[in-house]
Amino acid sequence: MYLQRPPTRPEPTPDPVPLALRAATLAVIAAALLGVLLFRLWALQVLHSDQYVAAAAQNSVRTITMPSPRGQILDRDGHVLVSNTATIAVQVDAARLPHGTDCGPTIATHRVGDQRGCGVLKRLAWVLDVPYGHMWHTFSHLARANPGYPVTLPFDVDRRQTSYVLERRWLFQGVAFEHVYQRTYPSLREFGPTNPNLLGFVGAITAENLKDRSYHEKLPRIGTAGQGGVEKTYDRYLRGQDGTIQETVDPAGAPVGQAFLTQSPIAGDNLRLTIDARLQKVAQYAVGQGIAIAHANGEPADSGAVVAMNPDTGAIYAMASSPTYSPMVHVPPYKGSKHVFSKKNPGHPAYDSAFQGTYPAGSTFKPITATAAYESGVLAPGESLECPGTYYSKYDTAKQRTPFHDWTLDDMGSMGLAKALEVSCDTFFYQLGDQFYGMGGPGEQFQGWIRKLGYGSAPPLDAGGAQAGTVPDPKWKATQNWQGTPAQQEIERLWLPGDDINMSIGQGNLLVSPLQQAVAYSALENGGKVVTPHVGQAILEPGSTTQAIPGGRIDPGPVRDLHLPQELLSEIKQGLYGATHAGDGTSTATFGNFQPTVYGKTGTAEVPTTDCPNCADAWWAGWAEQGGKPLVVVAFIHDGGHGGVSAAPVAASIFQSFYDPRSPYSFHAGTDQSR
Repeated sequence: MYLQRPPTRPEPTPDPVPLALRAATLAVIAAALLGVLLFRLWALQVLHSDQYVAAAAQNSVRTITMPSPRGQILDRDGHVLVSNTATIAVQVDAARLPHGTDCGPTIATHRVGDQRGCGVLKRLAWVLDVPYGHMWHTFSHLARANPGYPVTLPFDVDRRQTSYVLERRWLFQGVAFEHVYQRTYPSLREFGPTNPNLLGFVGAITAENLKDRSYHEKLPRIGTAGQGGVEKTYDRYLRGQDGTIQETVDPAGAPVGQAFLTQSPIAGDNLRLTIDARLQKVAQYAVGQGIAIAHANGEPADSGAVVAMNPDTGAIYAMASSPTYSPMVHVPPYKGSKHVFSKKNPGHPAYDSAFQGTYPAGSTFKPITATAAYESGVLAPGESLECPGTYYSKYDTAKQRTPFHDWTLDDMGSMGLAKALEVSCDTFFYQLGDQFYGMGGPGEQFQGWIRKLGYGSAPPLDAGGAQAGTVPDPKWKATQNWQGTPAQQEIERLWLPGDDINMSIGQGNLLVSPLQQAVAYSALENGGKVVTPHVGQAILEPGSTTQAIPGGRIDPGPVRDLHLPQELLSEIKQGLYGATHAGDGTSTATFGNFQPTVYGKTGTAEVPTTDCPNCADAWWAGWAEQGGKPLVVVAFIHDGGHGGVSAAPVAASIFQSFYDPRSPYSFHAGTDQSR
């Protein structure tokens, strides 16, 4: 028996009514949801727009700069000359001040009330205990210097004052506080002010800084940067990189929520100098003593300078100028800065006599004249010339010729270059200058060699600010504005025999700086290399006193090498030895029994004025060497009289301290009857 499958039954036809109902239900739900969404959007954008716009406006993100600690500046032995200290600074954002800042330092009280921005400044002045006039003047000056950016005010702020302002933010709209670093000078007490003109200072970045290409790289729009000296020259290494913090704030500037770090600050590199802080202290004291010696001899000395340099490398071990000042005048609240930088300050301490001042060189220039004469064929090796008491130019065609006198009217007879340097015979060098004039042309034989030795152009000192001085020539003289009648002016514009004659002994219109003298004398000592004077020695890793960054050694090569002949250098050295050791030497009284052996030349440059017709600048320039350590020293006392009296003891003190630090040198006045 077989089972049979029942026949297939047909599927029932679906009822269309439930399907339509479900579809309609879904459509209604979707439409309702869309309606709710549209209504919500309409409510947000139309009904409650003002409310949410106000809520959004109540919060904004503020970016706060975290200053990086600036690199330290150290002397060659690792003594910290310049460092940092963390402090609080007050900052005013002119763009966030309430409207109405038409107020000056003399605005009436009722007007301050009308000018809401002025009210903020006046209340801030009261909190900081600063006269309102001073507050307004400082704020307006800084705001003009860097428009559109917050102004950091240079006033001391303590935590009590900070708390008072922050608790009343609504009264101090636009005022904020930031943590900053200020420069400190740890060695100030031990070594005194280490030439603040050389170190420079740090200040707020200005619009002028942003245009200054000497910074080598683009500066940030706000912050601080070196404003002079090595602080400026090496700013790209010292400044480091600032960090940033972001926080949400309400309209009153109050933080809302937690701040977060977006970029960590990176500390600046350290800078080690060639300066020896101990020797620098001796140099600063020595210049002051040189001025005192001049006063004791009846001279109206008011300033001076000394430069101590390695003649092989151009590294400067000490460079002092007197009078000087404390570098703290560059640090808020800038106490004493008005006096230091006042044009009425007779000492002009901010004007550095060592590399910014230029003066007649006097007889210290005679070795330079000899070098130019030797190299130009004007003076032959071993040649002797007469040394009369008075010389008349061979090219003076006037009926009454101009006499050029020696420092003594006695005829000292025939002598060679070495003896002429020893006794400082003016008329010997007058003849060389006269022969240069007779060579004709623009006088480039004489001036050309002077310029090759570094005069007439600014020394490439890495602290900046070095002055070029003046090497006069016919073109220069013809373009000057001379005083007198038109006829007198016409004569003054002519290049005459006396111009070369006077320049041969470092007088006339020649102007040089002590630093230029140190560079030239270094070339005489080292064989002709015109070194690059510098105070930077190495860029060090942040926080390190010894480890230089890759490529961080600072060792500039010479500007040029003149390859001076040995016969010339031998005669000059013999003459400078005689000037410091022979019985008629111009600084034998100071160096006759001195160790190590010193070679040098005095100078007494006449600088007569109406008030002081007999005034003269005192110079000494030369070198010594012991144990493979050569040192060139140039000392200068303005209105100091004879170089052997007030300048030579300054140099002696430097040599003594450099070669034997255990035996401080005792100052004494020498005697110098010549130039």
